[in-house]
Amino acid sequence: MYNKVLKNKMKITNKVFILLVFIILSCSKEKPVPPLAKDITVSINIKDKEKNVNIEPIIVIDFSDKVYDLQGKEVEESKIKEFISIKEDSADGTPLSFNAKWSNANKRITIKLNNLKYNSDYSIKVDGDKLKGKKGEKVDSKDISFSTAKTPA
Repeated sequence: MYNKVLKNKMKITNKVFILLVFIILSCSKEKPVPPLAKDITVSINIKDKEKNVNIEPIIVIDFSDKVYDLQGKEVEESKIKEFISIKEDSADGTPLSFNAKWSNANKRITIKLNNLKYNSDYSIKVDGDKLKGKKGEKVDSKDISFSTAKTPA
């Protein structure tokens, strides 16, 4: 009789132990980590090292998704110059003044440049480190250079 009681207690103890292990394991399981969001890409309608660009180009900069400033706020048109620079001669050259407009749900910037010089070099830089996506995605940076036409067409 004593052996029977002892076996029953062991069965209960084993069941409680198994139940506790199950509870501990199910509570300690790490939640699956969602895949990291892809970087937001940047494209510019003028190709890097393009030659014979019109002296009054319309520059279009497209982002693969809407971008925000580092505080997560929408970027106002007046702040575009904080992350886009256009310079004469090279990336270290003389900065050009320009106006920029958002479109396409703040995924496209259009810049109309006037009176560039013939037969001159220019650079455009988009500094992605000053921007982020809605969920904190990294924004790619983009640097290109181009040359204007040698003479009027």
